[in-house]
Amino acid sequence: MSEIDHLGWAFQSSAVTLIGGGSGFLAAEAQHRMAGLGMASVAYADPMLQMVSAPHLTSHDVVFALSYSGLTSYLVSNIEIALKAGARIVSLSPAGVLVAELSDVNIALNAYRKSKSDIFIPTGRVAMYVLLDAVLVLLTARVQQGS
Repeated sequence: MSEIDHLGWAFQSSAVTLIGGGSGFLAAEAQHRMAGLGMASVAYADPMLQMVSAPHLTSHDVVFALSYSGLTSYLVSNIEIALKAGARIVSLSPAGVLVAELSDVNIALNAYRKSKSDIFIPTGRVAMYVLLDAVLVLLTARVQQGS
């Protein structure tokens, strides 16, 4: 199965719910791009909105979880709620972390480096943005193949 076919399977759904912790701003970016492709999608960066929407998902829905560290506890909890509801989980997170292990498909991004600094340095997320852009390019190709 090619990368385009694999992503097509992963995102074949009635709706995509994008969730993220500190990566929530990238979930919003992906939601805008998916909407431009005609894909029904919604993005939640707020953990409470993620939690109250997750039980209403079905086996026809996909959750796309974006997690730079793969360690955000509320994101893990909300993925578990979505799984219990029957949703398919696709993640963009480091390999071997709980977010990745809970996912049906994980797109591994192993750029996370734990920091002892209190200063947030967003440049570390550049790699995540680039990989997300590649995923969206593949989804665009898939949508164009189908039309």
